[in-house]
Amino acid sequence: FTNKKLILATGVSFFLQMAVVYIPFLQKIFKTEALGIFDWVLVVGISSFPLWAMEIVKLINRKRNFLKGL
Repeated sequence: FTNKKLILATGVSFFLQMAVVYIPFLQKIFKTEALGIFDWVLVVGISSFPLWAMEIVKLINRKRNFLKGL
């Protein structure tokens, strides 16, 4: 969290995306619809899959390395 410009850019990008999805006149321009709770669960679940997959791989590697050291 030391790159303040990257954090700012990520935050601005997030808020602009939310604006396109939830502000009515922007919805018309970009032809979007508001997302419901199920949609958000799906978005978060699918988009976080690589994170969880890599964490599982790291856990397996740590256990494997630990067992080699025994």
